[in-house]
Amino acid sequence: MKTTERKRRRKGGGAIAGRESKNRKIPRHLLSPSPFPLDRLLAILQAVLPHDLTPTIDIYTQLATLCSLRLLLRTAVVGGDVLEPGAKWKVNFGWEYALKLARSVGFDITDHVAE
Repeated sequence: MKTTERKRRRKGGGAIAGRESKNRKIPRHLLSPSPFPLDRLLAILQAVLPHDLTPTIDIYTQLATLCSLRLLLRTAVVGGDVLEPGAKWKVNFGWEYALKLARSVGFDITDHVAE
């Protein structure tokens, strides 16, 4: 009977004692933004804004303004309509700009960002 003396690989890629892991864990808010559907943007807006202010906002005008300022970009359009639920969007600014903008309007953005 033959036996093999192979070392088993650990699941999860555990780090060896004394060495640092090659893959660093970078917080998500420091990575480049990932595309998201329009429904997600509207849900976040609904959760953040006060309930008495939400019906008075023309959301699609604000969306067009953000696009014209190149702060919001379309990455993928499913079908012909830009505002379809399958369309993907991406923010075109970094975390530092978002912090400065939130501070300028008196909004604490760190309370609403998930790690």
